[in-house]
Amino acid sequence: MKKLSTILSFVWMCLSIGCSEPYDDSAIRYDIEDLKERVAKLEELCGQMNNNISSLQAIVAALQNQDYITSVTPITENGVTIGYTITFAKGTPITIYHGQDGKDGANGNDGKDGYTPIIGVKQDTDGIYYWTLDGEWLLDENGNKIKAQGTDGKDGQNGADGEDGKDGANGNDGANGSNGQDGKDGITPQLKIENDYWYISYDNGTTWTQLGKATGEKGEQGEQGPQGDKGDKGDTGLVGDSMFTDVDYSNEDYVLFTLSNGTVVKVPTWSAFEALRTLCNQMNSNIGALQTIVAALQNNDYVTKVEPVVENGTTIGYTIYFTKSNPVTIYHGQDGKDGANGNDGKDGYTPIISVKQDADGIYYWTLDGEWLLDESGNKIKAQGTDGKDGQNGADGEDGKDGANGNDGANGYDGATGPQGPQGEQGITPQLKIENDYWYVSYDNGVSWEQLGKATGEDGKDGADGKDGDSFFQSVTQDEQYVYFTLADGTVITLPKGASLEITFAESDLVVMEPNTTREIGYTVQSVTESVTVEVTSSSDLRAKVVPSSADGKSGDIVVTSSGVVDEYSKVIVFVSNGEKVIMKSISFEQAGITISNGAEQTINAKGGNINLNFAANIDWEVAIPAEAQSWIQVAPQTRAMVTYTVVLNIAPNTTLSERSAAIKIISTDGNLSISYTISQGVFDNVMVTTVNDAGWKTDDSISIFAATSINQRYTYYGASGVTTGAFLAPKSETNLPAPIDAYYAIYPYNASYALNADGEIVNTFASEQKYIAGGYKWGYNLMVGASSGVDDKNITLSPVCAYLCVRLYGKEQIVKSITINSNGGEALAGSALITPSNEGAHHCAMTGSIDNIKLNCGEVLLAETADAASEFWFVVPPVTLANGYSVKVAGFYGGEQVIDFPATTFASGATYSISAEITVATDGPGMGVGGWGDGENIGGEI
Repeated sequence: MKKLSTILSFVWMCLSIGCSEPYDDSAIRYDIEDLKERVAKLEELCGQMNNNISSLQAIVAALQNQDYITSVTPITENGVTIGYTITFAKGTPITIYHGQDGKDGANGNDGKDGYTPIIGVKQDTDGIYYWTLDGEWLLDENGNKIKAQGTDGKDGQNGADGEDGKDGANGNDGANGSNGQDGKDGITPQLKIENDYWYISYDNGTTWTQLGKATGEKGEQGEQGPQGDKGDKGDTGLVGDSMFTDVDYSNEDYVLFTLSNGTVVKVPTWSAFEALRTLCNQMNSNIGALQTIVAALQNNDYVTKVEPVVENGTTIGYTIYFTKSNPVTIYHGQDGKDGANGNDGKDGYTPIISVKQDADGIYYWTLDGEWLLDESGNKIKAQGTDGKDGQNGADGEDGKDGANGNDGANGYDGATGPQGPQGEQGITPQLKIENDYWYVSYDNGVSWEQLGKATGEDGKDGADGKDGDSFFQSVTQDEQYVYFTLADGTVITLPKGASLEITFAESDLVVMEPNTTREIGYTVQSVTESVTVEVTSSSDLRAKVVPSSADGKSGDIVVTSSGVVDEYSKVIVFVSNGEKVIMKSISFEQAGITISNGAEQTINAKGGNINLNFAANIDWEVAIPAEAQSWIQVAPQTRAMVTYTVVLNIAPNTTLSERSAAIKIISTDGNLSISYTISQGVFDNVMVTTVNDAGWKTDDSISIFAATSINQRYTYYGASGVTTGAFLAPKSETNLPAPIDAYYAIYPYNASYALNADGEIVNTFASEQKYIAGGYKWGYNLMVGASSGVDDKNITLSPVCAYLCVRLYGKEQIVKSITINSNGGEALAGSALITPSNEGAHHCAMTGSIDNIKLNCGEVLLAETADAASEFWFVVPPVTLANGYSVKVAGFYGGEQVIDFPATTFASGATYSISAEITVATDGPGMGVGGWGDGENIGGEI
């Protein structure tokens, strides 16, 4: 305020001096208003900083006292968040203001910037938070760091014992020890602004230490210039940064407070505390449930039902129901959500309680995989044990002899022996969390033993801690048992059972024929040792129970029907185990079987599947005559409840004549049946002869043209190796018209083949062939033929192509491919027109333009001598090569070897052979130039 008074004095002086012209004092008034606003802002800053210091100390105290944050509420001003209200579970709410930069004020006369102290806290190596000022430790007058949190006082010393009184009199009590020193409270620094300077106190305002100047130094006054127009007032700068630079409450488990000095203080939320408490409660529930499960195993108890426990659509556990014990709820072990990165040091610890069976057959408790021991070092049992029998009393003494003639009275029985010791009860451990630590008790909470810390220790950027798993890994079941798998891998198996239940070997609706007898098996499940089963029935049935076991839990119910079986026919079954009685009814209906589709079924010669549809309420079987079982078989099927379908698989009819068989569906007792007749047509067939010595193979197919628009596939179903055989095609699929003048055929079958009006077959020769050791691929061996007329179905197929064998040898040579090229451009592959003849003189005209054939060999290692040369076979069309041809051999390493041959004619059905030695060049990788052997003619010209 001193500066303000100086300015006001100056203004008064100016007003006291007489002037010839009016004086403009607007600039002075502007400075005064600006100064007032700046002072108000500094006072507001000081108040907020003192508030933040107190709030920061409350945050540190919350860490020290295991307090939790319950809510964080933003404070807004003009739509901008300027701070937060923090509410704790134990402590009083606090308000903090975070540091946002203010706008720059208007330019002045280059004064120095004002100073704002930065107050913070930092944790030292002793784990205690101390105050900092501008990033340095805040020290007291003795140079000691000033604590931001209180510390515990030391205990007072014990008083001296009083002296014993004389002559037996009681001595006076010793004087009380002096009180221990109170723990020192954490010191709260205070700030103030006085005479434009910051001051700090850390003795509650008794003394103050001057810091830097809160406002900038005034610059030197410049020369007065001519008066100009009045400028706009500049924006007033906001207060300096707060000690809190960020408050992050995005994670539900904790809140992060970031200070200006970089320190991050992490305070847990109520959600994190509740998660630990829920975990503790679930684990105690699991401990009790586990002991009940062990007791059920010991007492021959049964599980009657397993019911999932669902939370937010996720199964988190199960409720287990028993026949004897009370229901229990267990929580299976699913990983909790990972905690986000914070100041966690060590991960929080979660004890693993389990049981394990020892060599004595008894289950004992374990902690983290080790036996849980009592104070005497003995393993703690998870199940009770039977007490021992009491000792027999001593025999009574014999009575004294009576007078003569009278027998002496009998002596009294000896006294009852002492009672045997009571069986020990199984002990149930208990868990609790206190002051962030796990504690375990195995004396019903009388004493507690501290375990690890439930929450992670504060440290620097520790790894994310995971929630502890329950000690039940999983709960699974099948029809007979429930399996409880514990965290350590132990599996406890309990049988399933019902308090009382009866099941029948037949369904609830039993089919019977009139005037027949049936035996219906039954089985009873009961926790008692024996049961009684009785029956009563409607007037049209007679029923009795015939047990097959001494306990009555299994046997047969024998039922005899009268002349009518209908919906009123019933047997009522009563089951009693001495504790409860249940009743079940068995209903009956008359047996029957009816055909749903036609009794006459026909299929073509090709065969396939036939469906026999019928309705039945009896057990049935399919009867196929022995003579038809070679061509009719029952396909795999699925039975329905009322309507059934039997699928018959019919083989192709290769007999060249129609055939039929009668099929029956018969009830298993033979009393009811239905009949079907299966008829199969005949194939259209042609007899085909090949000049190839190897003969036909099963499933070879050819194309036969009976008209230009039909390319019919005929297939050979006979044995392999036959040179003449019947090729068949179903009549019903094609209904072939009469041939144009003969039957034309080509092998192998190809749907793209066509016959033109001139009797020419349009074909395509492959430009790439695949190496087959010792020969050529069968499909490349194109053969054609024709019958002598429309009434002739005998066709002889003969080759269209020639066969070229290239024999190669060489030391350590590997061949990848061999290519034949025509030097004159004649076509060796592609489209062609073939005119079959019934005399074997076929004509082939190449119409394509592909002048080479490539044989892909993969990797073939050549023989090393000419006598054992490796053979590579080509199938080539009949063609004359006027300018000759060349053979190019490509090696494994990329090299090539090429040789030219003179003009050659390849004739249909002829076989040719050439040979060559393959050598390695000295000036390049792979195959080099080698010499070719002389060509050799085998059955043709070269």
